Amino acid sequence: MRNIGPEAARSYQRRVESGFFAKYLSGENILDIGYRGADRTSVPIVENAIGIDLDFPGYDGVHLPFADNSQDTVFSSHCYEHIGDYGVALRDWYRVLRIGGYMVVFVPHKYLYERKSTVPSFFNSDHKRFYTAASLLREFEESLPANGFRIRHLADNDFGFDYLTPIGEHARGCYEIELVIEKIERPDNSDLFELPAAKKAYIDHVHSLVIEAVAGVVHNTKSDQEIKTAANHPYLPTYEIIRSKITEEEDIKEYRLKETIRRFLPFVAFNEALYLALYPDLANAIKMGAVKSARDHFVAHGYFEGRVFQQDPIHLDLPSDLQVY
Repeated sequence: MRNIGPEAARSYQRRVESGFFAKYLSGENILDIGYRGADRTSVPIVENAIGIDLDFPGYDGVHLPFADNSQDTVFSSHCYEHIGDYGVALRDWYRVLRIGGYMVVFVPHKYLYERKSTVPSFFNSDHKRFYTAASLLREFEESLPANGFRIRHLADNDFGFDYLTPIGEHARGCYEIELVIEKIERPDNSDLFELPAAKKAYIDHVHSLVIEAVAGVVHNTKSDQEIKTAANHPYLPTYEIIRSKITEEEDIKEYRLKETIRRFLPFVAFNEALYLALYPDLANAIKMGAVKSARDHFVAHGYFEGRVFQQDPIHLDLPSDLQVY
């Protein structure tokens, strides 16, 4: 056995035998970030890996002194949760990866290792965040370029974990999350997959206004005029968004909520041409006289069915006096 860090050592042999290392750590250029941990005699995860710690020349804890697209794998075991500027670090790890290279990150599991809801950790006061698989992946998705990577492996590693260990005692067995992503060449249209920050902030603000107005009318604390004013903004929330926000903590009957919303739907920015183009069955129904108009169908049924009635927000023209709320 190599004298690797104790966390990585728990599953080292299984990863060798399963082909995990052969698949993700077989390239010539590999970085092992934070490889020493508490044991200053530890060596990098594989023989040809370069061990990166705070004393590595040119490394400041987040920025790596390596060229763009120069590494086959960036590996980190039980280090990521110690990094304060995780977004900056992730983007730099991503920067140095070649297209087709892997980022392999292991972190302690919130419910296996920490076994409490918030920091500080019982066992390591330097843990800055607690993770589930979902929260770890969310940080990657929020930090890295949209459509710039693919998830190749995501798993909870509880091999040999003792579920009878009392809370407050250090976990026994394996207690980590494994995440592997592959860097890909971003297609030319990838920037259209995510909204720019200003548009997202504006849409979030409009959603808040509409939800607040609807809730106010339902509770008789706001007038219909306020809800009509909110409805004049482009890109309204869907019915499911409004319903989930208003009813998640309150006992509001759905028929009452729909009745309230129908009072402002005639005033929303409705793209009739788009609506008819997307739903040709509706256009035929209007021709046959079964439906009076596209707007009537939208108010009575379409909005609540989640039908598209406005342009994609990526093409939304923002107000000239926009402020990011």
